[in-house]
Amino acid sequence: MCGAGVVDATAYGTYLFILKIVNLYVFAYWLMLHDIDSKDEKQPHTRLKFAIFIGAFFLFLCELALEGLMFSAIDVDKMVSCCGTLYSSTSTSYVSNIFLIKTPVLLSLFYGNFFLLGIFYILKNRYLFAVGNFIFIVISLVSLIAFFGTYIYELPTHHCPFCFLQKDYYYVGYLIYILLFSGTFYGVAVGFVQSKGNEKNYKISMIFITLYVVLVSLYPVFYFIKNGVWL
Repeated sequence: MCGAGVVDATAYGTYLFILKIVNLYVFAYWLMLHDIDSKDEKQPHTRLKFAIFIGAFFLFLCELALEGLMFSAIDVDKMVSCCGTLYSSTSTSYVSNIFLIKTPVLLSLFYGNFFLLGIFYILKNRYLFAVGNFIFIVISLVSLIAFFGTYIYELPTHHCPFCFLQKDYYYVGYLIYILLFSGTFYGVAVGFVQSKGNEKNYKISMIFITLYVVLVSLYPVFYFIKNGVWL
């Protein structure tokens, strides 16, 4: 059983999964802000840091509450759906709307967003760079499910965003998500943190995002070279 069935096992799974991703960014942002603040003798971000801490603690409590509801609602005798039914064009879930987007449009959005990030990086416009990274998170996850994931599995009907975390695919999913979440975190943080380290954050963000784009792009390229056709 992959993660898709576990997430869909109760009505709380999707909300808990989304909240965990949100908390990942919020907690990491607080740690970055705390590190910057502690290195400045004036500690200019103290008030903001404590405000974010209160919000992060509230989100953490919400996550714990949802986890309690999630595990208490799981029926161990009930069969759950597999990823093949959840992530398909015939599914009636909200995920099925992803497959309504035409592949040329989706790829244009993906590579176009990446190109704009490169421009914003050159211009050093931190607000546009942060917004571009935020949009890139959404577009990347959608394109990963609808397009790039099928080339990882080499199966046009397999769209699961969890299965490539397994041994059968050499755990490449961990590398994919580390690159995506790390790159977009540093990119979004540029817009929220004004510090001397922003130049470093720009570079880290672009390095991780570029590696992510190269990695997911290599799968369809290698598939075409090996088979002479696209999925």
